[in-house]
Amino acid sequence: MARDELSEGQLERLLTLLPPERPRTGRPARNLRQTVLAILWVNPTGAAWRDLPAEFGPWQTAANRFYRWL
Repeated sequence: MARDELSEGQLERLLTLLPPERPRTGRPARNLRQTVLAILWVNPTGAAWRDLPAEFGPWQTAANRFYRWL
């Protein structure tokens, strides 16, 4: 595990503090785990949201959730 990655235990603990994955209505939400990892990738790198690697899904999803959770 790299220094900047979270262990499974740390990630599970963090996910319990965040709003649920399933919205009340509409389309099912993207994977919350993937979104959290995307936010954790952008934060220390200082990269623009548009530079987010494709493995984290659409950059708009991660950016929108980040700004909503502030």
